[in-house]
Amino acid sequence: MKARLLIIIFLLPFLAHSQDTLINSSSSWKYYDKGQLPSTTWNSTSYSDLTWSTGTAPLGYGITGTATTVSYGTSSTNKYVTTYFRKSITITNPLSSYSSVFLNVKRDDGVIVYVNGIERYRSNMPTGTISYSTFSTTCASDNGSIWQSVELSNSYFTNGSNVIAVEVHQCNLTSSDLFFTAQLIGS
Repeated sequence: MKARLLIIIFLLPFLAHSQDTLINSSSSWKYYDKGQLPSTTWNSTSYSDLTWSTGTAPLGYGITGTATTVSYGTSSTNKYVTTYFRKSITITNPLSSYSSVFLNVKRDDGVIVYVNGIERYRSNMPTGTISYSTFSTTCASDNGSIWQSVELSNSYFTNGSNVIAVEVHQCNLTSSDLFFTAQLIGS
């Protein structure tokens, strides 16, 4: 009896803090690297990304460790400013399953993350309205090697299908690299 009680006492902290990886850092993402805005509704749940390319994260170019190389266009001195990424995930009862959801992103240079069409996180980007041609605030000195983390409300997610949409912006037209990967963890 004492042994069972000790096991339960030992396991209780682990059971109380269980986590589910909803998106891992080597997940497959849809991406749009065509040098233009795909659509004004590209980040919505109803948008069809069937014509987008698919690749395994990390995605980008010019950085060691990139699993999928995306295009920057035909000129190394006039690269695309923005590349778009989308991922659909299924979450069962997010309000009762998770008290918190943590988003971790590695980005070079700037990033904006949308959950089900609504902006929920912005890093190294100016405030206000952003367009395809908006540069990041600065060139990321970490080259996407450091996780940027934010806690998201479980209320941002719906029961069933959810869309995570991400736009990665360069700091200038000659930037030598782009990098993106993300994790989503329910706790």
